[in-house]
Amino acid sequence: MTRNPLAALVLCAFLAAACSSMGGDSSGPAPAQISEETSATATVVAVDAATRVITLRDTTGTWAVQAGPEVINFPQIAVGDNVTVRYRESLAVALAPKGSGTAPPTTTVLAGAALPGQRPAAAVGSQTTMTVLIESVDTEANIVVFKPASGGLRAIRVRTPEGQNFIRGLRRGDSVDVTWTEAVAVAVTKR
Repeated sequence: MTRNPLAALVLCAFLAAACSSMGGDSSGPAPAQISEETSATATVVAVDAATRVITLRDTTGTWAVQAGPEVINFPQIAVGDNVTVRYRESLAVALAPKGSGTAPPTTTVLAGAALPGQRPAAAVGSQTTMTVLIESVDTEANIVVFKPASGGLRAIRVRTPEGQNFIRGLRRGDSVDVTWTEAVAVAVTKR
């Protein structure tokens, strides 16, 4: 666990970038990565210290959020402050070496918070990796059927151009390394 929320977010972004450079098998499709980041900002319009309720307003309206005891710097929050939330999600896929089979999911979680006395901030990120076995690929309908290590079969419709390009090079029996990364960071700043 890191105590610096920005460091946690940067580390998660670094891990996602590292996944995009996964080697993969040179005889199959090139690795692919799809990422998306969104952010939202709201303004603090009221703070109730007794109940630890913060009232926020953005372009969509006003709502209240209760800050739990883990928000150690609650006294630093004041009317007029901005609260910014950033969310990043990415999926990376690469052909695994021949004969890899499947591998169960492994997950790494990193989290951090501002130090006592600093402006409130926190970040958490996770990365899950697994290897799945391709059962079938329908490039007309962009559907891939695969077998995870847990057994059974799963089917997904691939919607992005990057993913559709990747599945064109897949064949039944291929193993694919899949890495899913997500990170969220929340920061309070003075207006």
